[in-house]
Amino acid sequence: MIHFDGKKFHYDTRYWDHPQQYTSISLYQIGDLSCLGGFEVGNHIQPCYEISYILSGKGDFYVDGKRFPVEKGDLFLCLPDQCHNLIADNEDPFRYLYLAFYFNSNLGMDNPYPNIQKTLDQVTCPRVKDAFSIELSFTALLKELHYPTDFSQQMLETYMTQIIILTHRNFQKSDTVMRKPHTTDQFGNETVYSVLSYIENQIYDITSLTEIADRLNYSYSHLSYIFSNEIGMSLQTYYNQKRIDTAERLLRETTLSINDIALKLRYQSIHSFSKAFKKVTGMAPSQYRMIG
Repeated sequence: MIHFDGKKFHYDTRYWDHPQQYTSISLYQIGDLSCLGGFEVGNHIQPCYEISYILSGKGDFYVDGKRFPVEKGDLFLCLPDQCHNLIADNEDPFRYLYLAFYFNSNLGMDNPYPNIQKTLDQVTCPRVKDAFSIELSFTALLKELHYPTDFSQQMLETYMTQIIILTHRNFQKSDTVMRKPHTTDQFGNETVYSVLSYIENQIYDITSLTEIADRLNYSYSHLSYIFSNEIGMSLQTYYNQKRIDTAERLLRETTLSINDIALKLRYQSIHSFSKAFKKVTGMAPSQYRMIG
């Protein structure tokens, strides 16, 4: 459902009366909200867990009356029974993605989430800077919801599982959990951070992913395994998504032609770029630019 009441854009799917049942969780709400300056949701009691990711802009989230300034790249967790509110900045209002859910308690020994739920329940500061590119899982989830096809329910559950696990990892690596986690390497795996940083900073210059492996003195297959094990998606999938994310930004914020964007991101042709873009976003680059 799309709303425009005082907001720039709001895609919101709610299941409050009849939560959608998945293997390990009950889904209450998924959405994407782009706010006008000063927009306020209003105080409300949170009936479930809610994970929010700040896609752009800034503002303030409130939990039980305590203010937490947020900005692009922040991840925010609200727990059941907390009083929640949010206010967008007047000059640079945020856009954020959100997932509201509850852990199913009737699985007994088959429940894969007890440690994750325990970690989230012990979070003392609900705001953390995302270090695992959770935005990719959110955007994939919303795309699957908006353009359902074969096995969409299974894909939706997969993306929600990624979001929950990556939220767990973000808070585990931070100092916002009452009990400090045991780690085998600082922040999980420094190699992965080197890869993320390289792709972020060299997105226009990468000609092959093997060059990243060479730079870090890994074989490509081993580096891809490390990356997939830590992030939850393959290195190739992550890189492809980052190129499309960058293309979306260039289409929105610049006047570069579609052909120039394809060349800038090192696609073999405008045709291969358009095909890859439509596969991820569901629309051609020209359509995206018109509505973006």
